[in-house]
Amino acid sequence: MGHTLRLYTIYPLIAFLLLVSLFISLSILSNWSTIVLSFISMLLFLGLFAFGYVISTVHLSFNEWIYEVENMSFLFNRSFLTWLFARHRETWVQWQTVINLILAIPSGVAVTILVSPRITQASLFTGFLFSIPIVGLFSLLFYKLYTLRLEASL
Repeated sequence: MGHTLRLYTIYPLIAFLLLVSLFISLSILSNWSTIVLSFISMLLFLGLFAFGYVISTVHLSFNEWIYEVENMSFLFNRSFLTWLFARHRETWVQWQTVINLILAIPSGVAVTILVSPRITQASLFTGFLFSIPIVGLFSLLFYKLYTLRLEASL
């Protein structure tokens, strides 16, 4: 019971840190590059997570033998994430969170450049530096809420 209470106290802390980092970046920068870049990166993170979920679900529906495999190696195995999705859902969420976080921030920079071509290099660089902790905190909050939902469903 105490472990569950500790988990509930971390969510407001992460949300508070996310809001504080957004307000600090807004007050330091005169433009909105951090907010735009962070928002685009968060949307890309959620989109990549949903895409990974759909791909794992579809791949699992065509390969039901994955449920029977006890151990699967990672190296050069394209069914590894699907096996994690089927057998160890919390580990799959960890892998997806890290992979999507690594992919979302550079992709957010590319999309921001395409969306607003008049952005300067300095504002793009500072937006990139400030969006790393913002999107990182968002992904941590998303991970904690998703694993809490998984625990509740079991």
